[in-house]
Amino acid sequence: MGMSRRQFGLSAVAAATTPLALGAPAAKASITRGAAGAAAPLEPPQALAQAVAAYDAMQKQYYQPATHLYYEFAPSPDRAYSTVYAFGQAQRATLDMLGLPGVGGNYAGDVADRAKGLAAYYNPSPQSHNPPSPPAPPSPPCWWGRVMPPLGTGGNAYYDDNEWIGLNGLQEHLMTGDAAALDRAKAVSTLVDYGWDSNAGDPDPGGTFWTQGSFNHDRNTISNGPGAEVQTRLYLLTKELSYLSSAKRQFAWVVQYLLAPNGLFWDHVAIDGSVEHTQWSYNQGVMLGAAGLLYQATADASYLTHARAIATDALEFYSQAGRIFTSGIMFDAIFFRNLLLLDSIDRDDRRYQNVLQAMRSYTGALAEAVDPSTGLVGIQPYNPIDVLDQAGYTQLNALLAWDRAYYHLLA
Repeated sequence: MGMSRRQFGLSAVAAATTPLALGAPAAKASITRGAAGAAAPLEPPQALAQAVAAYDAMQKQYYQPATHLYYEFAPSPDRAYSTVYAFGQAQRATLDMLGLPGVGGNYAGDVADRAKGLAAYYNPSPQSHNPPSPPAPPSPPCWWGRVMPPLGTGGNAYYDDNEWIGLNGLQEHLMTGDAAALDRAKAVSTLVDYGWDSNAGDPDPGGTFWTQGSFNHDRNTISNGPGAEVQTRLYLLTKELSYLSSAKRQFAWVVQYLLAPNGLFWDHVAIDGSVEHTQWSYNQGVMLGAAGLLYQATADASYLTHARAIATDALEFYSQAGRIFTSGIMFDAIFFRNLLLLDSIDRDDRRYQNVLQAMRSYTGALAEAVDPSTGLVGIQPYNPIDVLDQAGYTQLNALLAWDRAYYHLLA
């Protein structure tokens, strides 16, 4: 993510709430329990109510039914439509609401509506400057960073933005069986392969670029980790080896060039070979998620060992004073969802309790910053408030209310 799209969240961890029982998920023909076992009564029931309130506030303050889109800010004088990154995270929040016990079915229509809104960002023939080595072939179709004309200006395409869309498509397909959602993920996989740096003369050659824009030729953890997740999921669903090969290539590149001595991942390699050493929480999340999925796809125990190590090191790292979840609400939501995904692959009750404690404490601290007049989570000095923060806050609450046996549906 470029610095203009970064936000920094709350730095707070309180004591964990007392574990309380939560009822079993609503019966849905399209949602099935994983093989990991019966649900554990660990989630606080208030998370469900907070998720519903957070989602309702997001819809009231940002959503525009006539266009199926969201505004970027509330309040905001220009009322610009959101970036596709923010829209994609609102779409993901909607999918997470679909998994709520007892009430998830109420959000099926909203899930379908998000697909209509997403179409406003679709560019069938984008102009690409990455790969930068001429002659660059035409880019596959993709979703651009801003709403396309006539409603917006289009902007540029970002590979990580498209990877979130691919992951959303996979989660929607896993939850509902929707074939069009799976096709979106397949289209993203094609784009990810196109964005690979194939110039052997570049420093640290390889890696998927961050953007197609001419202003940036970075290769990021966040433009490769989610790509590996998309493609490994596609392999697990289709058994097409090309997906697995590409996923392993992306994962290996990040490990080779962006793995830090503390076991966590740096942010990106610039085209001149310099490395940005910030360790964002979402980078750790997508890499531990990718490692877990690659273990599931290959039965190679080294991937599972790596996933466990990232999870342990990251939880310890972000629990240290002055470093407690300062990446931002959305980044941290991505981190937590990948820890829950790993739980569906590798059941470890001690780690799970640690994740729940951190997740509950963090989300509880955010709840204290909710404006009762709007229902929006606002961390000063941010004003106006970005829909991205509200989407992340909604996701965190919804996932705290999910049945543990459904984590295998997360993407």
